[in-house]
Amino acid sequence: MNLKKLILLISITISLSTLAQENNNFSVDLGLVNTHKGFFYLYQGMVDINIGYNLKLWKGLYAGGAFQTEYLRLKNTQARTLIFKPKVNLHYYINFSKKLSLVPWISVGYSFLQIKNKEFGYSDNVAGLNLSPELKFVRKTNSRVNYYIFGRYDYVYLKEDPGFTQLEYFRNVHISSFGIGVFIKPKK
Repeated sequence: MNLKKLILLISITISLSTLAQENNNFSVDLGLVNTHKGFFYLYQGMVDINIGYNLKLWKGLYAGGAFQTEYLRLKNTQARTLIFKPKVNLHYYINFSKKLSLVPWISVGYSFLQIKNKEFGYSDNVAGLNLSPELKFVRKTNSRVNYYIFGRYDYVYLKEDPGFTQLEYFRNVHISSFGIGVFIKPKK
């Protein structure tokens, strides 16, 4: 894992939190993960955790940063994979009413995969570009907390690594997740 890049992306996310306190919110969500195609097809998704900070740019348009983590395991083995995904995002609120909104979301980041298999004494860290479209259905409340359900798709294209990603097939990671979350507005 390239620690310098991870620290840089986390720093950018934290620095966003110091801007424009009036038009911002934090998002936290928890979901179940599914794997599709590519090398991780045989893995079972376990959990997806995402924490983000969002800053209002103009009317319903927001930008922000997030840190997402996913945990996968290979069926019937001791193989496990942790995926760390620092991202920047852009999203727009489409309001249906005062209480309901649909929020299309696009994120770009750099993902770090930590792969371990205790049976074979194998461990490797690989990384690559991440593109993630997402859709959130938001239920607004009169309190500081709004609730949502989400569907997220992540495509990770791993950089070439002679020890792991020699074949193009191993470089493509397709993951989707579905779950629930909250937007939390800071106190004024």
